[in-house]
Formats: sequence, C-alpha cells, structure tokens
Amino acid sequence: MMSGHDRLPVTTAPTLSPNSAEPREGGGIPPIADLCRVVTRRMILRSVLTAVAVGGLLFAINSGAAVAREGMTSGLATKLLLTMLIPFLVSLSSAAITRHEMITQTAAAGACAERRVRR
Repeated sequence: MMSGHDRLPVTTAPTLSPNSAEPREGGGIPPIADLCRVVTRRMILRSVLTAVAVGGLLFAINSGAAVAREGMTSGLATKLLLTMLIPFLVSLSSAAITRHEMITQTAAAGACAERRVRR
C-alpha cells in the first residue's frame, strides 16, 4: 500500500487554447474543439476497423446464439451497432488525445527553446 509520501508528483502538459495553436497552462482533458482539429481521416478509418473487429467479435461472443436461434432482429441489430460504437469511440478519442498531447508537447518544447535562445 502506498503512503502519501510514495506517490509520484502529477504534472500536466499545456493544452491548446480554444482559438489558436498556442499552448496554454492547465492540462487535463482537451476541449472538444481542439480534439476536432487533430482528428484525421486515417484515425477515423483505423477506428472503424477497430470497431468492426472488436465489436464484431464481442457481438459474436455475446449474441451469436441469439442470432443463430432468431436470426438478425431489429433489437439485435441495435445491439450490434452499440457494441461497435464503443470500440470506435474509445479508439478515436484515444488517438485524438494522444495526437493532441504530442502537438502541445512539441509546441511547449518549441516555446522553451525560443525562450532559451532569447536569453
């Protein structure tokens, strides 16, 4: 069990400000507008492929017997779509947040380098 003294300090990276590519202090989860700016077509395609593979496998495991018994009903089709939606959202949001962090860290590193050169 960890005591309060054993915990590592928590640091946050700067995030993009809502209306510019300049980093701002505060960190945490980036605003939706920032995430929309960093999402690429390739990320969306990869997320769709992940959703089909993972969601399809989960649906087959959880509802395969029901499909074999009853065929594909509207209730099962809804279940299939929801089962695929979750891996899609997890994959896309994870990729977008990671790319956002890379952009802000690069911007922050560039700002630090500029400050060192000016001194």
